[in-house]
Formats: sequence, C-alpha cells, structure tokens
Amino acid sequence: MDINNLGFEIISLPFGDLSVSGDTVAYPIQNIRGELSQSDRESRADKLMVLDPVTKQYTTYQYKMIGWVKVGETIPTTDTITPGSAAFYKKASSTGTFTVAGKVLSKENEEVALTQGLNLVANPFPVEIRIAELRGTLSASDRESRADKIMVMNPVTKAYTTYQLKTSTGWTKEGESVTTVDTISPRNGFFYKKVTQAGSLVFSRPF
Repeated sequence: MDINNLGFEIISLPFGDLSVSGDTVAYPIQNIRGELSQSDRESRADKLMVLDPVTKQYTTYQYKMIGWVKVGETIPTTDTITPGSAAFYKKASSTGTFTVAGKVLSKENEEVALTQGLNLVANPFPVEIRIAELRGTLSASDRESRADKIMVMNPVTKAYTTYQLKTSTGWTKEGESVTTVDTISPRNGFFYKKVTQAGSLVFSRPF
C-alpha cells in the first residue's frame, strides 16, 4: 500500500493475523513493514496513532530501530488493530509504501461498534465497498443535525468529503440530492460521526 505524501494519512489494515485461527482476529502492529522511516529520534521516525473508541484518546507508536514502540515504553509493542478499525499514519520523510500480510476475512458481515461522537473506522475488506451499502444501528434524517455522517479524507489533498445518512436518499454526498455511488478503497479509513446513542456499523462482504 502506498503512502502518497508526507504528513498524516488515514489507513486501514483489511486483514487478520495469519498466525491466529478464527475469522475476526486482530492484526499485530509489529507486522507493518515497508519503505518506512525508522529512527530512535522522534522527529525522524514514522508514527501510527490509534483512536480509542471509548476515551477518544490516541495511542501513538513510533517506528524505532527495534520496531514499533508505544510512546512512553522502551520495548517493541505487542498491540494489535482489529478489522474495521483505522489509524492515522504520519510519514516522517519521503513517500513510500507499507506492507501488511494477512488473511482475508471470510465472514459475510463485519460489525464495528460505534460510540456517540467521532469514531475512526475502516473498510475491513481488501476491495472497494459502496458507501450506499453501509448499514447498522444508525441515525437517518433529512435534518443535518440529526443525521449520522461519514468523512472520508483524500490522501493527496488531505481534504474531507462528507456524506449524510438521509431518510429520503440514504447516504448522500454533501451538496448533492441523490444516493451516492462513491466507494471507499480497501486502504482507507474514515471518520464516522454518530449523532445519538451508541450503535454499530455493519460492512457486508462485497465478494
């Protein structure tokens, strides 16, 4: 997977851990490799920032010479990222690629828990998914203040495109009045804004 620019990018890891049996298994952060910037100096190392869905706080990992290390610790992390979760990746120097190897989820649906407010989630499958097919325990309304929204970042421009879950047209791109035909790529994460109580987002396997 390419990292197109310096700075922040929202990424997803649409695979499970090959070494663990079962379908919904977390992916080890330590397995992320590739053309990355590795350094014991904070300013020169790539970083990964994972949002806790409950506390809304980020945990940061630095790519040191011994591997991925959680900030504040001194040993390689054993932490993982679950399917359907996303993270911010901060590229410290030149553009490049990161490599992940894992197994494709075989279950028909992947359900991701949502809390009220902003959630950082991701496409859990290694192919594009249609935004219009996102479902779950969601809040739909033609009134903007009462509808759930998703915000997808363009990895090049860093600008966000917002989609509102309307009662009349389903998932609709901001400024438009018809159901969107846009998709989310397998490498992209996005923000989900839940306007009311906690719920869940369901991804249906597109293959």
